[in-house]
Amino acid sequence: MARVSVLMPTFDRAEALKMILPSLRGQTFRDWKLVLLDDGSVDDTEGVVFRLKEPRIEYHRQENVGVTIARNRLLDLADTEYACWWDSDDKGNQYRLELLVRAMDEYGPPHVRTGQTFWKGDNDKSWMLPPTLLWHGGVCVASVMFRPKEAVRFNEEIQCGGEDMEWECRMQERNGRPLYIPLALYSIGMRRGANRLSKLHKSEATRPAAEASKALANKLILETAQRMEKAGIKKGQDKIPWPFIEKFLGGLY
Repeated sequence: MARVSVLMPTFDRAEALKMILPSLRGQTFRDWKLVLLDDGSVDDTEGVVFRLKEPRIEYHRQENVGVTIARNRLLDLADTEYACWWDSDDKGNQYRLELLVRAMDEYGPPHVRTGQTFWKGDNDKSWMLPPTLLWHGGVCVASVMFRPKEAVRFNEEIQCGGEDMEWECRMQERNGRPLYIPLALYSIGMRRGANRLSKLHKSEATRPAAEASKALANKLILETAQRMEKAGIKKGQDKIPWPFIEKFLGGLY
């Protein structure tokens, strides 16, 4: 059995998958399986996956139910030691899984998160380069690795936006602070817009529901932060020891 489940929900991203899957198949760490949940796509997603003939891909399909229900099903399907999220329009640096597994093995944190960058254009090969240091960077919950047995469930009332941040807040509340690797190992796709997992935000008619969902996520995040403060639980993240980063990067240059 593989050591890592790469959890990927997707909806109508056949063209994006053609560009992002090579960065997963090109990982230096090979002991992974991709658990891909097709949330009711009507494009050629299934055909793209099966034409790859990649034995490490587990393809699952369901009727469209939205992001949080899909992510909870992926948690149910993760039967490996470690798991990580990988959104279906994002790329990973070729060393991403290797570094995440090394950090989990060596330091045993509740979970590990990394820095992020962006990929642009169909021919962007930046994922093949050594990862760069990031002194400041945005938050991307999809960059984490965790133990699926210790994962909390997603709040299924949140259907469009904020569900990932709310989830990680409760992960910290339950399990403790993550380690942070200040390297650009996760690359967010620029192909944003209406083509998202959930359908709630795809028209003017559903936009109010999407805004209400985001407001609910923010409310729950605040409540979690208040509970943690009251319980004396330290928020934020711990930076991974520099010798770990220096040793790895030193071997690449």
